[in-house]
Amino acid sequence: MIGQAARAAVARSRVRVTLAMAVACLALQGCILERVFDTHAQLCEAKPPQIAIVGTPAAGLRVVFERPTLSRADVEWLVGLPATRVEPMSDGVRLVYAARPSDAEHAGQEELVTQLVFRTVGGVPRLAESIPPARLSRLATRELVDRTIAAVCKPEISLAPPGARFDITGMGTAAFPDERRVVSILGPPHERSRDPDGLAYRYCLVPCDAGARPLAEFRYALGADGKLARADFAYFRYRLVVEPAAGVATIALRL
Repeated sequence: MIGQAARAAVARSRVRVTLAMAVACLALQGCILERVFDTHAQLCEAKPPQIAIVGTPAAGLRVVFERPTLSRADVEWLVGLPATRVEPMSDGVRLVYAARPSDAEHAGQEELVTQLVFRTVGGVPRLAESIPPARLSRLATRELVDRTIAAVCKPEISLAPPGARFDITGMGTAAFPDERRVVSILGPPHERSRDPDGLAYRYCLVPCDAGARPLAEFRYALGADGKLARADFAYFRYRLVVEPAAGVATIALRL
């Protein structure tokens, strides 16, 4: 009887997941969700992986998709903001997202530039390469990148908030940049708080119209030793919260 009840519960769970995915596919034209899961499998299940992280944090990292799957329309929906520039290429197109500090006081700081390169596959432009801002790459170490990928490949996925949870147990605060490193790379903080000690950086998408939605906001809460206690990153449509002491990171979609 218990075995039958357990099997029935599993069956109901599968039906709920299938229905949730069907609803998501109806909401997202062409079922972006299916292609997102396919892309996740290319990184986490394919042997060898079909997505490579190349370069170094010091020189800049690039994410290369050996089997481009996500279309330009998919990515533009996932990003949720128009590109600063669209640059045609011989075999595709490049979307460039440039961001600068939102307030005039820090407007002279170096811009953060993200590039998304699409190659035409079967007549459709598909994401072949993602190039994050070089300064953000320098905030990481190669070990942190590799361990982050390992965590991403074992998420507790939810279609509703809080989103996907990742186990980062064992990474500890030493794996993350401290106050000195953050300031040396991102420059003077746009805002400081003392309850708790923290730094904040806010960026808008160039040309930074007054009514435009912020592109990015990074908040670091620091311990008494200056090491990271909590990080809260909002970037494009997404929000990532990292809590080293709890051993948990959570990423959610911002609608």
